[in-house]
Amino acid sequence: MANISDASGKLYISKKAWDGIADVFSDFISDYKVPYYGVQWWNIEPYGENDTSVCIEFDGAGRWAFDSCIRDVTWFFYTAENPLGQKIIDYLTDFGDDAAQYEFTDYEPGCEVLYRAFGSSYVSEGKLMFGIEYEDYEYTSRNIILLDFEEGYLDEEEFIAETETYFDRQLTKEELQTVHKEFEAPWHGGALRAFEADELVDGLRMV
Repeated sequence: MANISDASGKLYISKKAWDGIADVFSDFISDYKVPYYGVQWWNIEPYGENDTSVCIEFDGAGRWAFDSCIRDVTWFFYTAENPLGQKIIDYLTDFGDDAAQYEFTDYEPGCEVLYRAFGSSYVSEGKLMFGIEYEDYEYTSRNIILLDFEEGYLDEEEFIAETETYFDRQLTKEELQTVHKEFEAPWHGGALRAFEADELVDGLRMV
């Protein structure tokens, strides 16, 4: 069974392209059926007078990683269940290169996947394609928290204060050393994710 990644991103459609697709895209989002792997469309941000594109927010679930959904635009717009998705593809294809851009961050803890991807649309042999470039993030708790994939603590002092409040006592010297070692661990990157913090609290409870 494949691991499922958790992505969050934005699709930008040029204002010139948007003028001919706005109603279709709005209907597409309202009628959208969420696939097991693929995209959950959220919000079309209104654009200002000086903006060059319209921004549509989305979350995604990838099979191992979400970039597979970008590589196959029929998956990205889920044409199998929503014919409006194919209308969007056809329109962007007719419009030509650079009709749309995207960016997303992707997280899959099983294989320690954490990266950002971005690119623009182009047409090749009559087919709509998305180019893709990558920016890898170091797989640390700090980056995972900063990218809003997990809740947790970025500050050791804050964690100690909340833990002492939880126990209604000051932590011992040995307990403080344990906390410090956890925050210093290279894979934590100076932060603790929520489930790691819970495990540490349970361990301190037994001291």
